[in-house]
Amino acid sequence: MQSIHTIVHLGISALDCETMPTLILFPDANFPHASFVVARYVRYLQREGHASYRTITRDVRYIGLLFDYYFLVAKKNGNNTDDWESLIEDFMLAFDTGSVLGWSPANTQDYTYCKSTIKHFGSFVNKGGNKKALLPNEERELEDSISKSYLYSSHLKHSLLFHVKRKTSNAREQHLERKRGRKRDISGSQMVKYFPPEYVPLLIEETKSVRDKIFLLMLAYGGRRQCEVNQLFVNDIEPTNGRLGVQLAHPSTSSMSWINKAGKKTTGTRAGFLQTMYGLKPRIDLGSKPTNVGWKGMKFDDVQNQKSYMWFIREEVEKYLLVLHMQYMRETRSAYTHHPYYFVDQNGEPLKLKSMQKQINAACKRLEKKYGICLDGLKGHSLRHHYGFYCADVLKLDLLMIRKYMGHKQLSSTAIYTHISPEKARLTLQNAQDRAKLEKRIEISVEERLEIQNRFTNEIGAIKELPLSWKASWLGGDELDPMLISR
Repeated sequence: MQSIHTIVHLGISALDCETMPTLILFPDANFPHASFVVARYVRYLQREGHASYRTITRDVRYIGLLFDYYFLVAKKNGNNTDDWESLIEDFMLAFDTGSVLGWSPANTQDYTYCKSTIKHFGSFVNKGGNKKALLPNEERELEDSISKSYLYSSHLKHSLLFHVKRKTSNAREQHLERKRGRKRDISGSQMVKYFPPEYVPLLIEETKSVRDKIFLLMLAYGGRRQCEVNQLFVNDIEPTNGRLGVQLAHPSTSSMSWINKAGKKTTGTRAGFLQTMYGLKPRIDLGSKPTNVGWKGMKFDDVQNQKSYMWFIREEVEKYLLVLHMQYMRETRSAYTHHPYYFVDQNGEPLKLKSMQKQINAACKRLEKKYGICLDGLKGHSLRHHYGFYCADVLKLDLLMIRKYMGHKQLSSTAIYTHISPEKARLTLQNAQDRAKLEKRIEISVEERLEIQNRFTNEIGAIKELPLSWKASWLGGDELDPMLISR
């Protein structure tokens, strides 16, 4: 037997989540049981609210491996559980090398995640107190071993808990460690893969669904993450001076006002609004349900109310979005009133993120087939990268402004759009030399001057005009129907 655990997602009655990943143990195949220790730890993480459901599930998987190691390796080979002070050290070494239970050697990222999870779990177990009395005998024994091992490891200067990857002893292993060992600092900026700007309008044109057009336009020209767009309420979308204004807010804790069922104005959080008006929980609290949508977090324009705005990089897009919005509300969205979410599927339910990702992939395939191009590796997030590229490379905006428009918490996340590729470096140097020639700082012939002037006039790589069909559909203020814009 290579494992004594599995993970199931059980429904729970809680205000903050509808399901929880539960570790089921079967050291005795005839008597499987849920781990009480891990269940307490999971509920602690959920109540704290600092980790997504997906992250918590990953943590439970690593803890499950620790249980496997304890029951199938340490307990089988140990003489006395009181001697297992180095349990966590030994587990991390086994996880790193893949030396037991058919495990594969861990890469740096997995090792780092596992190390952090086991360290945090060990700290939690060590502070468990009198609740150990509620545990089955085997789990109580395991918790004692983890507590002792955690205290032992945390006081070791060279503990594997605090140093990434093991030390190597020979030249071959040192060479291999450079490939998969400790991450070293790399100077410079990382290069991102953005959706080619010349293909973005074509992608929108090849998308037939009005809903999907709106979604793609918000990603590519509004620069938002897919999870942020999928959390929008109908009332977050409003016309402003003939354009479409979009407000972003934390899906649970941001403040808002609404008219309650008694007809009175009420102020509270989004979570309170969903509960009182629709009997729903925020989509970040739905656990393993398909309608669950994560939330990475953003730097808010209005920190107190936890709100931001979607900043569009082309005003033509804002006007075009208003037309699409009215069509979408009239033909699709206004027929459903049992929830407030803006994007819905064909049954009127909140749109699943996975469904939208399938539509984006399908649109890319249609584009590839029609124009004979390759869009491998370009997913929905590459449209957000297109936004960053446009701000940095075309508009030449300041890094702090790009950070504001994209909602990055860390400036380092924005800095990736300043990456200087070899082609960009070559073109910048050539342009600088040509300008020096035009300004007569470098002598040239009349023919060469005309050639340079013509090249600058018809500069290669300039952003093309948006489709005429987008502009032809613009509406004036007299044509707006307020009943179709919001409810």
